[in-house]
Amino acid sequence: MNMRQQVTASIVFILAIWLLRPACGQDMFEVLTETDGAGLYTYHFTNTSPDTAWAWGIPEWGTIQLQSHCVISAYGPPGWVVSVSSNGISTWRYTNGTYFIEGQGLTFVIQSAVTNAVAYTNSQSEFFPSGISLGGGYSNYVEYGVGFHRFSYIGPRPYPRFTAMSCADTQVMLSIEEMAGSTCFVRSSSNLLTNEWDSETNFPVAGIATNIAFPCESEPVHPRFYRLDFKN
Repeated sequence: MNMRQQVTASIVFILAIWLLRPACGQDMFEVLTETDGAGLYTYHFTNTSPDTAWAWGIPEWGTIQLQSHCVISAYGPPGWVVSVSSNGISTWRYTNGTYFIEGQGLTFVIQSAVTNAVAYTNSQSEFFPSGISLGGGYSNYVEYGVGFHRFSYIGPRPYPRFTAMSCADTQVMLSIEEMAGSTCFVRSSSNLLTNEWDSETNFPVAGIATNIAFPCESEPVHPRFYRLDFKN
């Protein structure tokens, strides 16, 4: 099932804001996200400035960044290169001068192993932050100010899971998959029928698989059950 989200991006200029009065408070670009429900996420950037002379430009030092997770591949149009960090941040750069978002716009594609989608809208979130572009406002291809442009979009939402478990005489070792800055809450229970769970501990998982040990009762007559809760 296709999911779409069209969100107005806010513009914050660092320099020469007074020169950008014609564009302040107006949309310079927006992002339309499509996903096929099978892990393919397509991002369309289009110019929405009411004045056709204005456009958002990304020079060679500029970037477009999207937080993603479990990325299999990523690609864009000719002239664009992408790097994907270990915690899933896709950073796009233009290699041929300055790219202006206008006309046919700009399209990026990310293939993720995660099929569940969620909105990335919170600039303060470590796990689902809004996207950001470093660039500038241009009028008739002349730069009038540099800054950054935040935007919201749809991306993959994985959940933490246990990938391995081993038990020694007095400890149980749990391995948790990569969760790139999320916070996992480990809870345990001795009786699944009561639905009462004790909080074992909570800890950040920073881009790598995490092992954590808990004391456990070795007698098989006293089973202990574990689950992961996740808060973004």
